[in-house]
Amino acid sequence: MITIHEVWYGDSISAKVVRILLWPLSCAYGLGWQIYVFVYRLGLKQPYKANNRVICIGNFTAGGTGKTPTTIFVAQCLSELGLPFAIGCSGYGAPRSVGATVAPVGSLNASEWGDEPAELRDILPGVPLIVGRARVEAAKLCDEQFPGHILLMDDGFQHMPIFRDLAIILDPDTPNRMMFPAGPYREPRSTGQKRADLVIPNGEYSQSFSNLTFSTPGGEKVPVITKVRVLTAIGRPDKFRQGLEKAGITILDFISLPDHDKIEVDFSTMDTEFPWIVTRKDWVKIRPQSSNTLVTFVIADRTAIIEPAEDFKKWLTIKLG
Repeated sequence: MITIHEVWYGDSISAKVVRILLWPLSCAYGLGWQIYVFVYRLGLKQPYKANNRVICIGNFTAGGTGKTPTTIFVAQCLSELGLPFAIGCSGYGAPRSVGATVAPVGSLNASEWGDEPAELRDILPGVPLIVGRARVEAAKLCDEQFPGHILLMDDGFQHMPIFRDLAIILDPDTPNRMMFPAGPYREPRSTGQKRADLVIPNGEYSQSFSNLTFSTPGGEKVPVITKVRVLTAIGRPDKFRQGLEKAGITILDFISLPDHDKIEVDFSTMDTEFPWIVTRKDWVKIRPQSSNTLVTFVIADRTAIIEPAEDFKKWLTIKLG
């Protein structure tokens, strides 16, 4: 059975045929989106304006552009500028995605809070985190519990009910620019660019990623890996595979599950001769089960940066006044 990832990005005849068959639905989706935006543009509905400033790190497509690592980079920029902030994320697919909730201190259970909130908490343990798809409620919670803090939203650009003081949009080149369901686009690219404050890449700024680094679950660096098996549930597994191959790693098996999948795998049946590589987003879901298996896990990390970084921080300072 052909997957949605193959439909959007595949070059096979079957993928191209499915895209053609889905094109009328994409047109209908695009019309519905334009009506949705037009209601706000006419002033028939007004977005909620929070007391705290809101920065959105978004994109035009469904996953795979590096929003979360870029959110982490912008968070580090805000810290260096001495600006207090909280992070808002949806918790997609998890119970806490309903409404909005301030996450408690400490490590988060991904099955309850979502994989990206759990990942963000591990990387930025001291930063307030508000989880839930109700972005207006999240902004109100930030106003109430963290006055004077910027709300840094991981995703949410297409959520029109919330006013954003700054929208930083990641827009890497994508061969298929059709909208759902024939393509990965959530909205027309041309109109989305007009709503953004900064679209990356452009002639001035670009987004780049580090090479993959590897560590044990305990945090020890793993310098050399030759042969591995891979288990992942991310938006662009093809890019992950390319990164591993670039690192000179021989992939014996590559299991790719849908983005945000719960990864409910019987680890007792998994090969223990070679390590299994996972991303940190995958690891937070595997972690509760890892103590009951002999499988060796290696976590692959990469960081994102908006370049030139110092110029971006200056831009951010000016925009935030």
